[in-house]
Amino acid sequence: MADEGTFLGEVQRGWQRFWRLSWWWKGPIIAFVALVLIGVVASIAGGGSDDKKPDSQARATTTVSATAPATATKETASPTKTPAPTATPEDTTEPTPAPTSEPTETPLDMVGQVTKSYKDNQGFMPRASADDLNVQWLPELGGLVKIEMNPETVLTEGDSLTITAHSALVASKAIWTTYPEVQQIEVTMLGDFIDQFGVSSTKVAASITVLRPTGEKFQYDGLKDLVYLDNKHLFCVADHYQIHLAIYQALGDKGCLAEWGFGK
Repeated sequence: MADEGTFLGEVQRGWQRFWRLSWWWKGPIIAFVALVLIGVVASIAGGGSDDKKPDSQARATTTVSATAPATATKETASPTKTPAPTATPEDTTEPTPAPTSEPTETPLDMVGQVTKSYKDNQGFMPRASADDLNVQWLPELGGLVKIEMNPETVLTEGDSLTITAHSALVASKAIWTTYPEVQQIEVTMLGDFIDQFGVSSTKVAASITVLRPTGEKFQYDGLKDLVYLDNKHLFCVADHYQIHLAIYQALGDKGCLAEWGFGK
């Protein structure tokens, strides 16, 4: 039986109450209903075109349809698939090597600069020597550049003066116009000497010192010819010179050299 309060439920309960009535009441009602039904059937058989259902039946159908419990559609959220990570292809490209920076040359100090300048000008005089070259920069001694060499080959005592004079002229040409901080140049040739006891030692064979005022007067093309002609000339022009006594005594013609050592 339908729920109480619904149309179908009320119809069902009304029908039950009807059948509980006595036949005194049910008989006439049933007879009336039967006559009505017969009239309806006769009307349909007589060509009635109304195919519609009786209002009561339509209402009942509509009510039943309206009251039928609706089946709720349960929507289930479908989980979103996470796309699988795409494999990154392995990079087989060889890394580009970093550009190699060329080593930066360390700037030369004063000694290095003077040494290079001397060697660059060495060809100016044929007997200028760079054997065992030792260059010192002594600014505390009045801006002094000391250049020492120990030639491998010395032909005679007079050749010692030639080597010293040629080297001093090269040093003057390389330094005076390039290094204003230099105020004096001392060029020394070393030699090996044996004393009266047979003891060998290295000593100054010959030395020339030129101060800047004197060096700035040099005219190198003319002075070059003078030194070629006389290996003693630059000693006499210099501000100071020194010749080992043994070499000085061995000189045949001492020329302008008044003694083995001299200083202005």
